[in-house]
Amino acid sequence: REVAIGGYGVDVLENNLIVIRAVSLAEDEDMPTGKPVPPVIKNNVRADLKMGGFVLEALSKTETKLAFIMNVDPRIPNIPVVVLNWVSGKMIWVLLYQINKAAVKATDPKSKYAQRRKERPEVYKYFEERAGVALADLPDTAPPQ
Repeated sequence: REVAIGGYGVDVLENNLIVIRAVSLAEDEDMPTGKPVPPVIKNNVRADLKMGGFVLEALSKTETKLAFIMNVDPRIPNIPVVVLNWVSGKMIWVLLYQINKAAVKATDPKSKYAQRRKERPEVYKYFEERAGVALADLPDTAPPQ
């Protein structure tokens, strides 16, 4: 299975939120970069992401709550719901692991993320300023839930 995904983020920092929305891209669409969506790889089936995304909520200056939703048609006929739920449950842990790995790597000055920040300082300066204003009134740590 494979999936071609397009997405965008919405800054709702006045409410301490960032929303990220994702949907499948059709083969006749362009990606956000303007390049065409790659064709389906031979012998693969392209799953359909009907709707998906994340909501990130800043709880404090150092803690963020992450909510994730995804509605995918894997295009597998007659798959038992119990199997689909099991795969979905396993997939979310892989996704969270990869997000955490990228966040840790982003702090490395030699990472690809640091390189991107160096290449587009005006963009990241804007992000830092915007986040600084939005997070200024948050506590240093989140209260226990």
